[in-house]
Amino acid sequence: MSLEDDLVEEVAREFGYDRLPTTYPAAATVGKFSEAEGHKRRISSSLESCGFYEAMNYAFTNPGREEIFLGRRTPLVPIANPLSEEHTHLRSTLLPGLAESIRHNLNFGNRSVRLFETGKVFFRKGDDPEQAQEWPNLGLAATGSAHGPFWSGASEHFGFHHLKGVLQLLFRKFGFEVEYRAAAGLPFLHPGISAEILREERCLGVLGKLHPRLHAHYKFSQDVVVAELRLDELYGRNLEDPAYRVLSRFPSVEHDFSFLVDKSVSFAKLIDAIRGLSIPELRDIRLIDLYRGSSVPKDKVGLTLRLTFADVERTLTLPEVKPLSERVFSFMRRELGVEGR
Repeated sequence: MSLEDDLVEEVAREFGYDRLPTTYPAAATVGKFSEAEGHKRRISSSLESCGFYEAMNYAFTNPGREEIFLGRRTPLVPIANPLSEEHTHLRSTLLPGLAESIRHNLNFGNRSVRLFETGKVFFRKGDDPEQAQEWPNLGLAATGSAHGPFWSGASEHFGFHHLKGVLQLLFRKFGFEVEYRAAAGLPFLHPGISAEILREERCLGVLGKLHPRLHAHYKFSQDVVVAELRLDELYGRNLEDPAYRVLSRFPSVEHDFSFLVDKSVSFAKLIDAIRGLSIPELRDIRLIDLYRGSSVPKDKVGLTLRLTFADVERTLTLPEVKPLSERVFSFMRRELGVEGR
């Protein structure tokens, strides 16, 4: 024995390891989560409440796999010592790994799958493969039923608008407002069912239905919707403490009105125009009907909006609500060219 530790070990062996109390060394500092960890936990809890499960895929990929998914060759960051021919580069998107996870679940009989993954993606910085940049992304993929089987009717398929609603709930958790704009030229998304996620004209991500080309490549037997967005915007926001607002004791008043509008006018533009009026009593705007048919011109679509009005101090009357609804409709007719029906 040449060290003090050797002597201590011999004494402990003679005394009996089972008789020694279990203790932990004192920490030098107070432990705490990193700033990004708090944001990540809020993201996870929000998505898990919507029925999503977290996936964890390798950050490794290969040029062929990325090119098949993205529809174009992307300069990837090479790995100095790749473990195999399948893992020679670092990924530039989370979606191929999630698509593989969806296929794996479908092959094993799981027909309703909702997955999300948070992780870093990597890009070359300039033409030098040794110089790389990275940032955190969030990827989502879902397929199957939006709701479980129920005796009173068929289950609804989880589609584009369901995924958009999940993202809106997530952004609301961070006090975040975004816009959606129809996307064009994304080779991995369906050309007619895809959108960009914008904030102050800056693209944060995309969402949509997988392109039919990839649907055939992965041999999916049902539709798959995906989304991917950068997390640096969310990670850069301060997390606010949960708060509540006292519910009104007075009933609300609902008013529906139907109109025709040009197909070129987005629904987001309609909502923004109504909110821009800043009517204090207006609590909610909801689309309850969309109509296309022989009685509607080809360049227009029929919509029915339900406006909900309420006051926290008293019950509103119909004579009070009617001028507010007329104000909304006249503004839309003047600024957006809508027609009543």
